[in-house]
Amino acid sequence: MQPFFQTNNFGSFQSLTGQNLPIDGQYHDLVFLMPNTLTNMNVVDQTGLNIGSHTNGLQFNVDLIEFSSVPEPASMLLLGIGMIGGGWVRRARRAGLNV
Repeated sequence: MQPFFQTNNFGSFQSLTGQNLPIDGQYHDLVFLMPNTLTNMNVVDQTGLNIGSHTNGLQFNVDLIEFSSVPEPASMLLLGIGMIGGGWVRRARRAGLNV
């Protein structure tokens, strides 16, 4: 399975790295990482899943498609610094310091 996006008034076709989906009648969760190299993602005209070719009848159900961004390393660094600072302030207050 390979997800794709059409953007720029359907003028741009972009796809992600595909994954194999076992045909075993079970439910499976697939997670596709969206790299920062995708362009014009602020307005997506169409998204879909390319299931490739198959010789037999195929039926699949999609329950949920969720898009979320992965925080950049700088954002994670700032979050970590904020958490460390919050911990320091809490310890200082417990020790009776006026912070």
